[in-house]
Amino acid sequence: TRQQVKFELGKRDTSEVGKAAVRWARRLKNDDKSYERHQFEALALCATIESVQPQLLRRVLRAKDYRARAFAARIVGRWQDRLSKPVELLALAASDPHPQVRLEAALACGQTPYPGAIKVAALAVMKHPRDKWIDYAFTQAVRHQEPVWMAALTAGDLDFKDNIGALSALLEKGGSKTMLSKLMDLAKSDEIDLEGRRGVLTGIAGIGGEGELRAIFEPGFHRSAENHALALAALNAASVSRTVKPEGDLAAVLRSALRSDQAELSEQALGLIGQWQVADLHDDVAALVDDNQSVGATRLAAIRALGLLGGDDAQRLAKLIDSGAATEELKLAALDSLSRVDMSAAASRGAALLALGQATTGVLSPFLNREGGGTALTAALAKRKPGAAPAAVALAKLQSLGSNETGLMNLLSQAAGIENTVPAYSAEFVAALAKESAKGDAANGRRAFQSAGCAVCHKIGLATNNGIPFIGPELDTIGNTLSTERIIEEVLWPGRHVKEGYSLVQVTMITGDVHAGYEQRSRSDDIFLSPLSQPGTIQIPHDQIRSQAQIGSAMPAGLTAGLKRGQLRDLILFLAEQGRN
Repeated sequence: TRQQVKFELGKRDTSEVGKAAVRWARRLKNDDKSYERHQFEALALCATIESVQPQLLRRVLRAKDYRARAFAARIVGRWQDRLSKPVELLALAASDPHPQVRLEAALACGQTPYPGAIKVAALAVMKHPRDKWIDYAFTQAVRHQEPVWMAALTAGDLDFKDNIGALSALLEKGGSKTMLSKLMDLAKSDEIDLEGRRGVLTGIAGIGGEGELRAIFEPGFHRSAENHALALAALNAASVSRTVKPEGDLAAVLRSALRSDQAELSEQALGLIGQWQVADLHDDVAALVDDNQSVGATRLAAIRALGLLGGDDAQRLAKLIDSGAATEELKLAALDSLSRVDMSAAASRGAALLALGQATTGVLSPFLNREGGGTALTAALAKRKPGAAPAAVALAKLQSLGSNETGLMNLLSQAAGIENTVPAYSAEFVAALAKESAKGDAANGRRAFQSAGCAVCHKIGLATNNGIPFIGPELDTIGNTLSTERIIEEVLWPGRHVKEGYSLVQVTMITGDVHAGYEQRSRSDDIFLSPLSQPGTIQIPHDQIRSQAQIGSAMPAGLTAGLKRGQLRDLILFLAEQGRN
């Protein structure tokens, strides 16, 4: 019957039928068990008669049923020339948890002649698992849209920033040997501007071999020191995920760059000295660290490089941290480097800074990102306990970073006078709180959401997080997808049910560095991780990994322990109403 109705409607005025379909879809109640099916039917009808309806399309893209979302992704590709923001919709579909939706998104990207569309596809295949069908769709999209994205890349309009993996995936699907040859020719050309050259050099650094890397590493390849600095910056970014280096001696070129009058060239050289462990230049780097007259950014880069070189520099770095003349930025960089060469000395100074309430995020990060760092800082704080106010600030920041350092969290909670225990799980407790929450105050619940620190990790509405992704799931529709009882369990006992894709992976490197984040996909040789503390995806080479472990939810237990019963009741109601009203 429905099919016959569609045939009949297809014979009628397209504009009137489209408007009628949208009016009908808007009148549907979202608590109707057939709500999403009817939304899908309305979109299918509009697609049949080519009546473009962006709002209806957006609703179906967010449907619970992956089949409806996959269909909507396909329609984005069909309507891309008549939608105001097709790339935004493609990005939504390309990040979908279901592979069928991502497959349709990749195919739709191949139909969309905007550079941003192929960037969406490249970022998605790096961020999520891909099967042979998604891989094939991505390959076809790359090759079909090559004239569009290649022109944008060379014009500097296609910027992958530090996501070398996504750019490499794009170039490899275009045929890495052919692409590499084109990029090398473009890098020598005078016809591309600075931004275009940046993209070209980034591509070479991402897929080039030792010979190509050597070519762009050499100052003689470039017509200016500015271009050479761009090349070293590209090599710096690639060195995080690639172990390939330029062939031959590295020290001579880097020493020359260090002595350049151009600060950017010197700073990029320092980054490479640290990343590539060029020990022959240790004394040159140390001299810059000791030089109070060094340009701020150059000295900062030297401090970071010194830590990566791993020499006997604990005293030099400790002296800088203790100096009254050093800026906070320099002290924090020195603390990070000191944690690489002498963890005990770093922990002692980190505890002193925390006790003063100074630069909490910058102080905590080195210890959370280094093997044994949390334990060392906890021991140091036990000897020098912070006051209640700085301890509360440090605790809030620790929780927002998704740390699993229980000992450190307990010590800070005790110092701050904050209880962090939760009741033992019981179905009776959950049922009673669910019943009580129905009589709560959602406005007060919103305030509790803020005061408990939930807003730091979870997005509701138009909230932003300064460019860094929220580390927890979005909660805009939680009330429409979970029962009140399940919401209570998620809030009080986050480890009981960890949403797919939100189980933390902790990777310990052979260098002692620790990365915690969400695993996006892995291959036999590498792990791709979305870190909690920075945007984007990092690629961790397999041969640099010492161990990895699943550590569960990023949300620490006891986060709401400081709330009174009434606040907890109101918080549950506030969350339960998200997506229901």
